[in-house]
Amino acid sequence: VEIVPSTSSLLSPSLEEYLNQSQAFSSPSSQRVTKETSEIMASLPPPPMQYVKNDLTASAFAPDNELPSPPPSPLLSPLQSHSAVAKPRAHHITSRSGTDLFHITISKLKTSFTTKIAADESCKFEVDRFFPSILLEKGRLNVDDFNKFIYEKTKSGKWNLVHLKLSSIEGNSNMNSYKKFYKEYEALGRLTMIQVSDTTKMFLVTPKFLRVCKCLSGVENLSKSSTYVVVLTKDKLIEKSY
Repeated sequence: VEIVPSTSSLLSPSLEEYLNQSQAFSSPSSQRVTKETSEIMASLPPPPMQYVKNDLTASAFAPDNELPSPPPSPLLSPLQSHSAVAKPRAHHITSRSGTDLFHITISKLKTSFTTKIAADESCKFEVDRFFPSILLEKGRLNVDDFNKFIYEKTKSGKWNLVHLKLSSIEGNSNMNSYKKFYKEYEALGRLTMIQVSDTTKMFLVTPKFLRVCKCLSGVENLSKSSTYVVVLTKDKLIEKSY
């Protein structure tokens, strides 16, 4: 049996004309014709399926380049949750006066420069508004004395150690004063000490001494070209929440 797309092709012109005429009469003979026609129609195959664009057929019959995008893989969830709790990048701390600029005076050289101070992921304490914006050198010491001093103070557990670094020194005058400071102090083999208060001291460790200062050995991603600020304090500091 040959399957054809529509019923009209099975009917000859004369039969089709006859059926049209018979629909106008209600005689028994016309009813028999109607019954015969119904039997013929019932024996025919259904017409071809029409394409209906709903959610199911669109997915089943759409071309490859029109398939709907798959849902996100559940395997991405751990990565997303990890990035959500990732440690923040370094930020510039603020002084007690609310500015992020610190003016440092090196008394021995009678020079000063303005800089920002950054706290990165290695700093576990909140130190915003902890320091004054004006910092004045009070003394100098060599690397061996510095290592011994830090060790003696921290072994008791009464002193906290904080690692920061100088950042964003802008302007030729500032940069020239900073270079003069670190080059002369590195030539002398000295670190500068700043007395913040009776319970807080700050030391500037220039690039040449980063590897020999033992308190910096555990700092993550140590920048070898930066001057680090080592803070020793008995004051209570708030630990970061992450």
